Amino acid sequence: MPALASVNVSTPFFEVPQNALRVLLTGYGPTLRYPQNPTWLAIAPLNNVVLSLEIEPASPDRMQMVIDVDHPNGYPSDDPRHIHLSTLQLPPTYDAVLDYVAGLHARPPIIPPTNPPTMVIAPPPENGYDLIFHIGVAGRGPFRLERLAHKTGYRMKDSLNHHAPVVDFLPEQNTAEPSQVEMLDQMRVSSASMAIVGPQSPIDTSADQPVRGFGKGYESFAEDLHSTIDVEHLVLGMKEQGLSCIRRWMQATV
Repeated sequence: MPALASVNVSTPFFEVPQNALRVLLTGYGPTLRYPQNPTWLAIAPLNNVVLSLEIEPASPDRMQMVIDVDHPNGYPSDDPRHIHLSTLQLPPTYDAVLDYVAGLHARPPIIPPTNPPTMVIAPPPENGYDLIFHIGVAGRGPFRLERLAHKTGYRMKDSLNHHAPVVDFLPEQNTAEPSQVEMLDQMRVSSASMAIVGPQSPIDTSADQPVRGFGKGYESFAEDLHSTIDVEHLVLGMKEQGLSCIRRWMQATV
């Protein structure tokens, strides 16, 4: 894994280095529980930051590499020199997540005007961001990386005291015996809403509680969405870079 050699916080947004990996970080705005949401406090200073990579000298094999035409931004996929970061604040509501997040993953991305007026985000890459990290709050505990997300099961109210939409179709049933990680995920399913809820948001555990979550437009999607990223390898690489606070046993939040 290439090392981060330096951080340049003065690069204007219109001076995105050529062949830079484009990375978008999203966090949440204020809630009743968090007047200063820690997700936004963590990422706001990173807007328009450029990370420079230390690239190992190219081997003869690598020198024969040609442009990777399948890469979204069309440069040799093993030879980025910089990482350009953009940060975006999202309203802490279910409606905002449903309305905005899908557009962030589009090509070209659709960027909603949700940042504070003083913060300007760089124009998004025409062919989409290389990586998007959605940062959330899930209560006390160590920093975690998600490996699994659920389509339904959101019973807590958001910062506007609204529930997630009712899903009017039954989620597909998983007949396979759940793994230990999946069982832990199910135990924490309600914790996923902590990023967008207020202090007076009890969980409705009544038997007649409707199924809530990602409904209209998501009917064809599976109940569980697994990350395609090798999370354990990522965590190991972060530890090797000196981030000792990241624990290798880190489980997926839901």
